[in-house]
Amino acid sequence: MSKARQLAQKTNQAGRKNLIINGAMNVAQRGTSEGPSSLSEVLALDRWYVNASGATKTISQQTFTVGQTDVPDFPKNYVRLEVTTGDNNIGIHQRVEDVTSIAGKTVTLSFWAKGTNPTGGSFVSSWIQNFGSGGSSSVETEAKSGIVLTSSWQKFTITFTVPSVAGKTIGAGSYTWVELLRQPPADTGTGAWTADIALVQLEVGTVATEFEHRSYGEELALCQRYYHTTDHLGGSTGHAAHILGVFTTTRGFFALDVPVAMRATPSISMVGSIVLRTPSLTVEGTLSSASYYANLNNTRFVLDTAFSTSTANTFREISIGTNGAFLFDAEL
Repeated sequence: MSKARQLAQKTNQAGRKNLIINGAMNVAQRGTSEGPSSLSEVLALDRWYVNASGATKTISQQTFTVGQTDVPDFPKNYVRLEVTTGDNNIGIHQRVEDVTSIAGKTVTLSFWAKGTNPTGGSFVSSWIQNFGSGGSSSVETEAKSGIVLTSSWQKFTITFTVPSVAGKTIGAGSYTWVELLRQPPADTGTGAWTADIALVQLEVGTVATEFEHRSYGEELALCQRYYHTTDHLGGSTGHAAHILGVFTTTRGFFALDVPVAMRATPSISMVGSIVLRTPSLTVEGTLSSASYYANLNNTRFVLDTAFSTSTANTFREISIGTNGAFLFDAEL
């Protein structure tokens, strides 16, 4: 047995083999699409950022036809990046937590992809070591160039030795940025193109082994370390989601548990309809904001909420409608 194969097996025995989270593109807590827009550094499917670099693009979750045999092991989903107005350096990337986790190691990135390729052009795999807040300046290395997509699904494999971090200062929130970017000449001006990408895997060693399929529940839990939504607790009928201790007529505090410990203290925001109800379920006020107040081990958060009106020194129920949610974001 080769040393590379032995190393791959040891990595698998110690825990999950695939260092990419949501490589099967199944989890989409924020929604299944973003765009068309020219926004950069936005997340569509969980853990996946999209670089626009001035282009107009749409990123979306797609579903394989049941029974297809072009991509093995019958995956359910893939991601589609559609560019209508092109530019250079458009693509997707994921930030692998802790820059020391793969520093100095030989790793293999593999993925399946297809797409349009007008007037030439290709993708590159570019890697950035970000040393976190207070750390050394970032280091960028090109792992592979000349990745050309065709109209048929192909498997691509990139083996790369990640630079050492010897002599570097590691700050808080460090990561290794692994990306696939479209390069000129095809994507300058108004050139339009589409790329479909599936089954992305990053593993230690020189061998691209079979894709590690994890259950949806396990993948969701891995994603929720970085992002969590309450997912419209309470439903449309106005059932109580949480109990609020009201301290003034416009401000109160309540505790909210998340399913897994988050990577760090998250930023907290809210969307949609979240109202305050009396014990008889009469709507008394509407929440206008929620912010972090206290944190217990990144699993229970006390929120400081503001609302339109209530009765001081009483307890009220928070009801979250079908279009409402609290959002917890601890992404790198």
